[in-house]
Formats: sequence, C-alpha cells, structure tokens
Amino acid sequence: AHLTRYTLTQTDGFALLLLDLDKFRQIVEGVGLPAGDQILRTVAHRLTALVKRQDTVARLTADIFAVVLPGTTEGETVDRLVSRILRALRQPHLIDGSPVRIHASIGITLFPDDGTDIPSLLRHAELAVDKAKAAGGDDAVYFDPTLAEAAERRRHLENDLRLAVRRQDFVLFYQPVVDLHSHQLLGAEALIRWRHPVRGLVAPDTFIPLAEQTGLINDIGLWVLEDACKQLLAWQQAGLDYRVSLNVSSRQIPDGLSPQAIDNAIRRHGIAPQGLALEITEGLLLEDFDKAQQWLTAVRALGVRIYLDDFGTGYSSLSYLKRFPVDVLKVDKSFVRDLQQDS
Repeated sequence: AHLTRYTLTQTDGFALLLLDLDKFRQIVEGVGLPAGDQILRTVAHRLTALVKRQDTVARLTADIFAVVLPGTTEGETVDRLVSRILRALRQPHLIDGSPVRIHASIGITLFPDDGTDIPSLLRHAELAVDKAKAAGGDDAVYFDPTLAEAAERRRHLENDLRLAVRRQDFVLFYQPVVDLHSHQLLGAEALIRWRHPVRGLVAPDTFIPLAEQTGLINDIGLWVLEDACKQLLAWQQAGLDYRVSLNVSSRQIPDGLSPQAIDNAIRRHGIAPQGLALEITEGLLLEDFDKAQQWLTAVRALGVRIYLDDFGTGYSSLSYLKRFPVDVLKVDKSFVRDLQQDS
C-alpha cells in the first residue's frame, strides 16, 4: 500500500529494486523458523543501513524485499548501491555461533521507462529476478523488454502444453539399440515428441523443462509409460524379445512415477518387467540420497532395469555404481563421439 501511494505522489523518476533471497526455504529447513526470522531481521537492518533517509525499504513477502530510490534513474548510481547490498548480504549471519551465508538475486526496474504503475514495475522486476536466479543467483539484472516477451511466449506455450496433456497430443519415436558384436537389434529408447498444431513436432528440450516447472511432467510421464508398455506388448506378441527404455525426470520421483504405478502398468499390459528400463540422470542421485535409493530399490524389485544416463557430464562419481542399484551406465556422447579420430 505504501508503494502504491508513493507512485501517486512521485513526479520524478525512481528505481525499484526487488531482492529475493536465494534458497532461503532450504536454509530455514536447516536452521529452523526462529533462526530464519532472525536472518530476515538482519537482512532488513543491513538494507536500511545502506540507503538514504528518503529511500524506502519494504518486505513484500517471506523472503522478498523491495527498495525504492526516489530521484535515481542513473544506472551508475544504482549499480554502486546494488554492489554494496550484495556485499553486505554476503557477510555471514551467526546462528547459535555458526555462520550462515545468504545471497540474493536482485531485479532492477526504472520508473517511468520500465512501467508507469507499481504492478507493472513489480512484474518486470520479478522477471529480472528470475533471470538472475536462472544464472545462478547472487547477482543483479536490469529489466529489458525481451524478458517480458519471453515470459509471454512461455505463458502461451504453457497453455498449449496443458491442452496437449488433456488431448494426449504426444507421440513416441523409438531409437534402435543394436549389439555391435552380433549386429542384432536389442530394443529401443523411447523418445517423446509433442505434436503441436502450429509448430509441428516439438522436441523435448523445448517443453520438458516447462513440464517439470509446472508439474505437468507427472501426467506426461504416465502417458509415456502407458504407450511404451503397449509397444512392448506388441513386440512380445510378435515374438520379438526387445527391451524399451524411458527417460525419467527427477521431478517424477518418488510420487509422480511411483513403483506402484509402474507395477500396475506392467500387470495391466501383461508384459515382462525385464523388458522395461528406466533412464535416470545423476541429478536425481544428488538431490536426495535416501529418496532416490528407496525408489530405485523398489523399482529394481519389480524386475525393471535402471540405466544411469549422461554419465560424465556432471559430478559423475564412480561411487554411484556401488551405492545405487544401476544396471547400465550410459557414457555421455561427448566422450565417445571422436573415438575414431582421436585415440
């Protein structure tokens, strides 16, 4: 309310900074709510100590602060303050004698160039914050119109994707897996494509990240499992002992693609569980050790095989092979594509 009244009386330009504390929820889970409140109070004190008397500091939500700098529209002036804010927030917060480090992502908008009312300025600042977070956080980003254009495209794509999930406008393509010694076909990897009415076939790199962010990945993943089981049944009925592997997102585990749902699909189609393989990436193993191990153990108990995909591109610890029940290790293509030219 204070910010709204401010725009009605302010005639000169001003800068609006939106500060979002990086990974604050995880920090609170570690230190507890009372300590989290203490950190927020410290952040507020540090911010108010850096601004001038005519400036405004406001806490908008749990871990989001706003700073209004009246009469400030020059980037150099804003940059100096932002640098001081980032340095101040990086200073350790002592909780029960232990240091806790806080970082923030900052979005910057300028009135009137980036918006003529508070809702527009806040929305544009949020888009700038999102860009800062996507780049790793602990940084500041100025709003520019391309961010709003990208957000609008994303909104349209999300609406289209929700409709596609209801209509099941997807198709699986099967990439053959061949034994290089016997030259025999062993099976295939199922690769999803989205049949968009305007864009045509849309590759997963375009829509899977969006599906993960919106939670639609669970419905898409169950459809993939169902369609792949149908294909496995058709192969088995034709006397073909093939195997099919499916890519699984860490967002589907453990509830989106539960062992019970997998078992139900296998039983419903009457297929051999050994013909089904699920491909995971090491990101799942890094996110939650206990959750990943329980899910993997339950899936393996069904007779389903587990592939570790894209190995070599991330942390890639060989301890995975001892700690987790993995059947196949898929080394990333960046390590093998030049074998014939570079020994």
